[in-house]
Amino acid sequence: FPSHDSVEIYFYFLAPFLVKINRYYLPRLVSVLIFDTALRYYYSAIKLPDSPWSYNLFPTALGYFALGSLSYLIYVKFANSRSNASVIGALGFLTICSICIFYGVCPAGISIPIFRILIPIDSLVLICVTGFTAFIFELTKKSKFDRFLGEIAYPVYLSGWIVTNTYRQYGEVHPIVPTFTLAVVIHFLVAKQIERIRFRKANLRLKFS
Repeated sequence: FPSHDSVEIYFYFLAPFLVKINRYYLPRLVSVLIFDTALRYYYSAIKLPDSPWSYNLFPTALGYFALGSLSYLIYVKFANSRSNASVIGALGFLTICSICIFYGVCPAGISIPIFRILIPIDSLVLICVTGFTAFIFELTKKSKFDRFLGEIAYPVYLSGWIVTNTYRQYGEVHPIVPTFTLAVVIHFLVAKQIERIRFRKANLRLKFS
């Protein structure tokens, strides 16, 4: 359970059942989010540590995958067809960046007097990312820089734990710098070369088929 990889494997196993687009698609996602939220509050109420119970445990991580699926649904239904999607994307990007920049001085959350509830700032970030990602993608989908960031995302994921563990023992530079440096090296020296080999073999099959 405490492994990131096992969490992903469990999701990929359930994905065909959870994200199959039909009339029950949205109710399924909402049900998963309600279950995830309730479980997190339960773990918090009985004073369990945040990790792994609220971060690495599959049932409590499932909500993140559901939010990603919900964001895709927003893209299909709204962002992909609205003429002002890029404007909404720009506003959403600025909103998310502002929250991240001022996160340390932000209040604990935003109060909604009508319902007498307090939305934690972390939950607000998730809401904004879920709601705006589809529109931000519509804004940046033709950007070469955005595509490059997407291509090195997995190398960053792979190299992050190596750099972090090394940094704890020897490093004096913030780990984000060597992490991105190693990710770029992996991208150009490994991933790009593998892609060239794959395309070369694919073209040869087409040529002789």
